[in-house]
Amino acid sequence: MNTPLWQALQAAVGRRAASFHTPGHKNGQIVPQALAVAWGSDVFRYDLTEIPGLDNLAHPEGVLAESMAAWAAARGCAHVQYLLGGTSLGLKAALLALCRGREVFVPRHAHHSIYEGLVLAGATPLTLPVRFDDRLGIPLGVAPEDLEAAFAAILCWCIPPITASLGRAQKCSHWPKPMV
Repeated sequence: MNTPLWQALQAAVGRRAASFHTPGHKNGQIVPQALAVAWGSDVFRYDLTEIPGLDNLAHPEGVLAESMAAWAAARGCAHVQYLLGGTSLGLKAALLALCRGREVFVPRHAHHSIYEGLVLAGATPLTLPVRFDDRLGIPLGVAPEDLEAAFAAILCWCIPPITASLGRAQKCSHWPKPMV
């Protein structure tokens, strides 16, 4: 697979340039010893910002745009958007983009970030039952047939990635509605 971002990061790290920008650990030079031992010191060398050659996430035109296009092509998606702030922020952003003022199917056990995103979007959660594996005592998520039964009048629905397998999502991909 084409890896333009990784190649650009490796090139930037290889230059060993002085850091006069964020992040404050200065390419791993100012890291508490316990953290460097726990995570390894090399990880901080790759924690770089919008320096020349690494593009800008707010307006990607170079290596980030290339990387997102390569990832989209590899996954068969129309578009990929990288994010900062982790999955919780990504879920909130997706809900704001797709579900403003709508009723949204949400598994009863959804992560709190989904409910926070629904509040931000002014959306109304319609909770769905979650099936459990009685032997292991773990949630399996919403069964496609349960969602199919509840889907008729709803404009948008969401399932948390922790419990939604790709197979379940593909079974529901024929619906002409957004899936987060």
